[in-house]
Amino acid sequence: MDTILDDWRISILLIGLGLLLIFLEVFVPSGGILGVLALGFSGFGVYALFQGGHPVLALAAVAGVVTTFILGFRLGRERLGFKAVLAHPPPSTEALLAATLVGKTGVAQTALRPAGVVLIEGRKIDVVSKGQFIEAGAQVRVVEYSENRVIVVPAGAFAPDGNASN
Repeated sequence: MDTILDDWRISILLIGLGLLLIFLEVFVPSGGILGVLALGFSGFGVYALFQGGHPVLALAAVAGVVTTFILGFRLGRERLGFKAVLAHPPPSTEALLAATLVGKTGVAQTALRPAGVVLIEGRKIDVVSKGQFIEAGAQVRVVEYSENRVIVVPAGAFAPDGNASN
């Protein structure tokens, strides 16, 4: 142990290994394990420099390690283009499909009380009626898509523009 503490080159090697692990922490998702190892290696390297009688070198190493830790954790992921949360998540395929259904007709597979399932163009779609009960097997028309809901009315009911739909 005295050999490790006395040789300043081994201390610098430990600090360098710690800095390398900080660099890897930016790229490899480790849940902080690499960061803790980096702190341990760097901390032991600085401790060994102080114990080995190299206080100026140790203080320079502390400044370098602290700077690298701050830059590595604070700027590393943002500067490299990594984002923790997507700014605008892409629309789901269900939402895109539902938006294209407005105006189409289908057959209620279950009773709509007011929610249920409708078969439209061979696809089963979860829908909500405009408050009324619609029996299974009845023809329905999609009149609206809002708030992630496909809204239907009976096929003979009035459309939103005021005209009767067939």
